[in-house]
Amino acid sequence: MRKTFLFLVFALTLLVQIPFISSLTLNCDAVSPPNYQTCMGILSSSLSDEEKNILISNLDYSDQLYPDHAYIYDRNTNLEIFQPPQGVQTQNSFYIKNAWADILAVMPSVLYNGSLYVPDQTKLLTRYNYNVQIPSDYRSSRYPRTSQGDCRRTYRIIENTAENKVYVNYDYQGSGRLVNLDIDSDSTLKAKYNIRVSVDVNHYRWDEDDDGDHRCRYWYDETITDQIQVIDTMDVKYYNDDFFADVQTISQYHDTTKIYPNFSNSLELSFENSEYNFYEFVYNIVYTKEPYYVYTLEAKEHNQENFFNLLKDGSNLLVRNTNECHYKAFNFFQSSETDCSLFGEEFSLSIETDKLKYKTDEIITITITPSDIPVTLTYGDEVIEATGEAAFIAKPFTNKISARYYGYSAEKIIFLADKERLRIYWDLSVFGLLNYCVYAILKKGIGRFL
Repeated sequence: MRKTFLFLVFALTLLVQIPFISSLTLNCDAVSPPNYQTCMGILSSSLSDEEKNILISNLDYSDQLYPDHAYIYDRNTNLEIFQPPQGVQTQNSFYIKNAWADILAVMPSVLYNGSLYVPDQTKLLTRYNYNVQIPSDYRSSRYPRTSQGDCRRTYRIIENTAENKVYVNYDYQGSGRLVNLDIDSDSTLKAKYNIRVSVDVNHYRWDEDDDGDHRCRYWYDETITDQIQVIDTMDVKYYNDDFFADVQTISQYHDTTKIYPNFSNSLELSFENSEYNFYEFVYNIVYTKEPYYVYTLEAKEHNQENFFNLLKDGSNLLVRNTNECHYKAFNFFQSSETDCSLFGEEFSLSIETDKLKYKTDEIITITITPSDIPVTLTYGDEVIEATGEAAFIAKPFTNKISARYYGYSAEKIIFLADKERLRIYWDLSVFGLLNYCVYAILKKGIGRFL
């Protein structure tokens, strides 16, 4: 009873997904056995059909904070679909009957703000079917009865082929029920189901013998070909997110370490006895294609942050015990999970150049240690981000290169051997000497005059 109540409360947070769900025949056939009784409780509640649909579709989806595409894939690909879902129209022709094709799902995909987002590599799931109906063979009972001039007529199927071809915009991707797709922009997915049936028809007619009897004899044969093409489309948006995640040490004071969790979307960060989590989205299931209930994952903005046994200092975390540091970062389609590589008091930032003396416009090659951290390098008015190695072009009167990584910094002084600068120094020296001589002469002349 308590579990049923919790699901009823959860429904109130999911009502915004109603536009994606159409009217269903409500039942618990698609729900797993452990959740069957809960499903029956939802069906017997006073909620609206739309609210019941929301709850039932999410009974088996346990992790609302993580996009579990494997669960969606397994559920959808194991559906047995031989008849068209509700709302899918069928087509009929001369021999081809009840032909239909329907795009069921793109996997992985995420429905967000009314648009279906997909990564660069995904799969298109379609289902399709048709029947072939040819007339029964005809035979006249007696002369002179005929059908369309035939005393006998036979039918034989000599070709019965069908192929479902899948395209991204106009680029062919493959054929079949489950096709791999390559996507690099907002696209229209198209399934073309081509059916071709050819039937050999033999015609017979009454022929009079010499004795005046009429016999039904072979006359001629013809081949009649019937074709249908069923097309279904779906628009998708290309998900081009700059995914990154890292956990960096800023400073350490006594037994407290200041850490900067640098990530783009969602993060689960844990230590031996503390943790920090940020979830950008909450996920739930919507379903269509009744009565088969094809699942699609939907994301709603969440932006929930929580932490345990640590302190938050702006964008940084203050952690006492950094042992067993581990993080998992993810967005709609990408994820990264690894142990943290945190630096303690022994961490040292340094930069080295390939030599000490350079000419103007010569390339300065810089080596950064440690080589696996992103460092901000400054040389004159140039500022770049680099990891491991970097390069600058030597400039006149600019001999200092500095590096910064949060609370750590390093510098390198180089020497510029510039002929033009030496000439300037020489000219200035000569000019200064001449001025001094003039000054000395004038001073001596004025002294004599006085």
